[in-house]
Amino acid sequence: MNSYYKLENFNNEEKKIGIEILKILNKKKLPKCWRKDKDKIRSYHHVKTGFINQKEARSMIIGEIYFQGKLKTAYYTNKYLELYNKLKLLMKTHNPNYEFSSIYVNHNTKSKKHIDGRNMKISYIVGLGDYEGGECNLYINEKKHSLDIKECFLSFNSGKIIHSNEKFKGNRYTFVFFKHSTNKQT
Repeated sequence: MNSYYKLENFNNEEKKIGIEILKILNKKKLPKCWRKDKDKIRSYHHVKTGFINQKEARSMIIGEIYFQGKLKTAYYTNKYLELYNKLKLLMKTHNPNYEFSSIYVNHNTKSKKHIDGRNMKISYIVGLGDYEGGECNLYINEKKHSLDIKECFLSFNSGKIIHSNEKFKGNRYTFVFFKHSTNKQT
C-alpha cells in the first residue's frame, strides 16, 4: 500500500459473497461492448477503454447515473437487480461507510490506459472468476504498479490516476464501485 492506492484481500465473508455473485453471473449474459457499426456507439466509456473493439468483451453500468443533467437509474439496474443487490452487500461488508452511486460490471474486458472522467474521488475495483493474469496497472509518477485484484479490493482515485489492465486467460469479471459525478465540474 502507498498513499495513492490500497489493496486489500477478501475476508471469508467477502469470499462467500463473491461465490454467490459468480453464481448469479453464470445465469445471465452481460451486454456486448463490441459494435460492428461504430457510428452507433453505446457508450463513450467503451471507446475510451478500448472495449468497443473487443468482440468478447461485455460491460454495463448499474446503479444511479447522471444523464443529461438528471439523476437516473441506469438502464440495466432492474434487469440485473439480484446482482446489483449482491454487489451492494459485498461493498457494505467490506466498507460500510463507502458511498457510491454506480457499479461498472465488466466481463472479459482488457482496458487500455485511461482516466475515468465521471468518477468522483475514490473508486474500488474488484476481480472475480477463474482466470490468470489481468493485473490492474496504475501509472503513478511515471511508474507502473501492477496489482493482482483477484478476490481483492483495490481503492484509488480513478478520476486522476491513469490505469489499465494486463492480458489474462480465463473467465474474468471486474466490478468498479464509484460515485458518479454530475455534469457540473466538481
